Amino acid sequence: QLRTVSLPNVRFVSDHLFHNCTNLETVSMPVAARVCIGGFGYCSSLVTISLPSVRRVDARAFACCDKLEAVSLPMLDRVASNAFDDCPRLSKDKIFAPDHAKSTLPASFHCDPPTSRVT
Repeated sequence: QLRTVSLPNVRFVSDHLFHNCTNLETVSMPVAARVCIGGFGYCSSLVTISLPSVRRVDARAFACCDKLEAVSLPMLDRVASNAFDDCPRLSKDKIFAPDHAKSTLPASFHCDPPTSRVT
């Protein structure tokens, strides 16, 4: 099972590249500029991630990363509002990125349980 990824020359994470890599814990991609749709979705062992060159994060790029607690994206320009959907341990204040890029994000990313309706 994949636990560590070190890709020093990769410029972007393509759609669903690491989707459902449930044992992935460590990622090193120092020149990656973009994380595409679902790039790290369902990586349930990721706790922190630092991508120093990423400028764009697409829809559901980190969705359902249950243990994700901190994200560092210091060069971020654009992020989809649902990029971190269903990351219950993550909050907006735990994302290190420029304020203008974070402005579209909700305050937290947990999934509210569905409301039961009795008829």
